[in-house]
Amino acid sequence: MKSLHIILHKMVDTLASKDRTYLYLTRIKELIRRYTEGKKIILEIGCRRGETYFQFPDQTYIGLDLEYLFLKQFKESLTNFCLPLIQADATQLPLAMKSIDALYVLQTLELMEKRLVEISLRECRRVGKVDSIYFFQFLNRWSLQHTITGRRHWRGDLKYSYKALTYLKSRKLLKESGFDVIDEFH
Repeated sequence: MKSLHIILHKMVDTLASKDRTYLYLTRIKELIRRYTEGKKIILEIGCRRGETYFQFPDQTYIGLDLEYLFLKQFKESLTNFCLPLIQADATQLPLAMKSIDALYVLQTLELMEKRLVEISLRECRRVGKVDSIYFFQFLNRWSLQHTITGRRHWRGDLKYSYKALTYLKSRKLLKESGFDVIDEFH
């Protein structure tokens, strides 16, 4: 399986870091455009409020998230609501085998226990077509923000603690799950 391995470096909220973050996100957008050219059906697992939806104006976008509130906010942000948003767990994707051209899993695997990550990666492979492209974005374990704040708790709930991986561990996880890393950006 082909995958694009992206490691995100979060920065402290200063003017200079906002500029660097903008440049970083611009480079990610370029990679997304390059690898999704010709892909028709895009699935984003952990779509949150639809931050990446607008990258795919010519493709069928499917947003999937476990949290109903995020999906509701996403839906409310759209002027013409006509795209599929699915509330589901990444370990049991309610999609047909080999039905997706490109999959995005951005800063989502960090919220899961290791065994659930492995199950989710198997599900990604199940729904992805033979020539699908997979984008995985991991938080950087050694980023300044992570070093200062330590394990963050999403919504104050310990079960959603971020478990950021080092670069080598995230790469190893993908390889062990059957993905070939064809490009990297960090």
